[in-house]
Amino acid sequence: MSEGYVLDTNALHFYAGDQFQKLGPTAKRAFSAFEHRRGYLVVPAPVVLETWLLAQGGKLRFPTTLDAWWRTLTVRSWSTTP
Repeated sequence: MSEGYVLDTNALHFYAGDQFQKLGPTAKRAFSAFEHRRGYLVVPAPVVLETWLLAQGGKLRFPTTLDAWWRTLTVRSWSTTP
């Protein structure tokens, strides 16, 4: 059985933004397990909301729209479950 890892806002943004050097050791292990299909990631609703609020406030910039950025995560084998 694979392990689940709950992400916080920074870990999600660093990983999705290819800023792996900013991830702490625990986050690196979680993403490694995910990438090797030994674990899954949970993105809590407050993290999604905070991401949206940061984007709306201009504190978080995306190379495209927030919606398109989120879709790139699903292309990377992420799936969304309400």
